[in-house]
Amino acid sequence: MLIDERRVAYDAAGLRSGGILELLRPFNLAARARAGREGHRQHRIGKDPFQLGGTFVLAPGDRDWFAHRSGTFGDVAEIDAVLAALARNR
Repeated sequence: MLIDERRVAYDAAGLRSGGILELLRPFNLAARARAGREGHRQHRIGKDPFQLGGTFVLAPGDRDWFAHRSGTFGDVAEIDAVLAALARNR
């Protein structure tokens, strides 16, 4: 996990911010409900609660094996896709 308070990597990776209205989209409501059922709770809001994340698998030599940029809240990379990228590039 990378925490990027100055948002240097965030900008370089082309990550974006979500908006307040996105919180009300059906996809996001369903994702929040699913997370709650699974026992996940949001405990603290950081400096920019609207910053969206991403999942990246990077390799030496400026190679990226996998990149997923979240399009909205609750949009996370499928673990099978991440594991497949690792398996392909061993």
